Amino acid sequence: MPGLISTLYSSYSGMSVSQMNIQTTSHNINNMNTPGYTRQQVVQTQRSAYSYPGYNSYMGAGQIGQGVQADDVVRIRNSFHDFQFRNETHEYGATAKKYENFRHMETIFNEPSDSSISSAYNDFYMSWHELSKRPGDAGSIDVVIQNTKFLSQNISNVTDKLSSMKEQINTDLEENLKSINSSIEKLRGLQKDIKLVEGSGKTPNDLYDEVDRIIDDLSYKMNMNTDETRELLDSAIQPGNELRYSKDANGDITGIYVTRQDGSIVTTDGNVLDHRINKNGEFVTIDKTTGKDMVVKDLSKAKVSELLDEDGKVYAKVDDMGNIKNDKGQNIGYVDKTTGEAVMQNGETYTTKASGMPTSGISGEIQGCIEMNKKIDEYVSNMQTMAQNLADNINRIVNPNNNLNGNIIEFDANGNPMLSVVEDAHNILGAIPHDEMVNIAGQMYDLKDEKVIPVTDNNGNPVLDANGNPKMVSINTYYNDLVQKLGNETSEVIRAESNQSKVLNGIESSRMSITGVSLDEEMVNLIQFQHSYSASAKVISTLDSLLDVVINGLKR
Repeated sequence: MPGLISTLYSSYSGMSVSQMNIQTTSHNINNMNTPGYTRQQVVQTQRSAYSYPGYNSYMGAGQIGQGVQADDVVRIRNSFHDFQFRNETHEYGATAKKYENFRHMETIFNEPSDSSISSAYNDFYMSWHELSKRPGDAGSIDVVIQNTKFLSQNISNVTDKLSSMKEQINTDLEENLKSINSSIEKLRGLQKDIKLVEGSGKTPNDLYDEVDRIIDDLSYKMNMNTDETRELLDSAIQPGNELRYSKDANGDITGIYVTRQDGSIVTTDGNVLDHRINKNGEFVTIDKTTGKDMVVKDLSKAKVSELLDEDGKVYAKVDDMGNIKNDKGQNIGYVDKTTGEAVMQNGETYTTKASGMPTSGISGEIQGCIEMNKKIDEYVSNMQTMAQNLADNINRIVNPNNNLNGNIIEFDANGNPMLSVVEDAHNILGAIPHDEMVNIAGQMYDLKDEKVIPVTDNNGNPVLDANGNPKMVSINTYYNDLVQKLGNETSEVIRAESNQSKVLNGIESSRMSITGVSLDEEMVNLIQFQHSYSASAKVISTLDSLLDVVINGLKR
């Protein structure tokens, strides 16, 4: 039979594993409030039996165990909950950005209130109505001028604030990209550390937690569950790579691409094209005639220019003749003049397909910002249309003969302000004969119901009535419809944000019920491991007494 020393070692293994369990429990408790921390647990199994004796064996029947061993320390995490969480966060990220900006837009319009555009419209029309009663009264003319100025300033201010919102959204987009690139840099470092720890046979649980935390943060900005996004990040995480936006001539984002730090575009094979993305987001390439950057519309004529190894270092370049040469000057392939692909001597080919995705594949906060930019452009365009029609119709009524200096209000879509009352407006109105002023004031008052603005659909095409004629609305109706549209869209976004927030909180609660640290549960475990440790220590104490009998008893 096994001796007392074997039993002593078995008890020691129990104390050792219990101590490891206590240490892991302490780690859990200490990180209970650490963001992204996942509860850890020791995986313990029984040690192999001492031998395989039988009834005829000198060691006797049955097997004698050798105690317990700790195989690993693992995280208690459910990958399905992670998938659900990240599947919802990118949708919530887009909705949250819309929610934030639509609420801001409501604040800008500030309807209804005494200082709103609708209130300014009412004061404007009423002042003209009063002027029709006293056409030569200087005080009434002053009131008309002041109300016209107030209306013009309100419309201009709202339009300017909407334009400023777009600038802020563009800043948010750039900050999002910086945040993503910063996260990629952290993942790049963690990837190296994880490989080192795994190479030593250990499980880097805390490093895994940091990776998951970063991915959770990224999931608000992008859909981390799609193959396209994973491939994009796998390419971007390679040394020396980063992400950049591509933009159109208006500065609107058209896609996101993996580039080198100088803007050179990276292919899905991990190589480099002869096209770059400059600081303005434009696709550029070197004009061989001038040697300067030349802006191009797309990457249809791009060719492979450099080959990179897995460490992101250039090991071969393409010369002016299209030959691919390594760092020793040896010819190892060529670039196909038609396709731009790299064809190697061993038969391998490297694609010119850029590692990136268009805006249609982008989601999360980035998508929300891009959609809000388009939405703000739409509202700014509507405000400019209203302002131009207002100015044109005011001048049409006041200055029917279109005299050179007869207009009282000016419109400039790019001006600051967009609408402004001319300095000589008081003299212009004061010079109008009384009987003519009565007619002008009446027309101006009736303008609130006169249908002067053509209705267009979302694509800018005119909407036709039942007779096939362009549908027209009054300036007041046009603005009221715009405000109502804003209210409806804001309400829809608020409902979506509320619903998605509840879904996300539910998923997070389910996830935390598994991955999160419960203080009550950990305290129960701590007591259990403490008793286990004490019991193993008691066995050792008993063995000490037995050994004392064996060793000291032999002296008698």
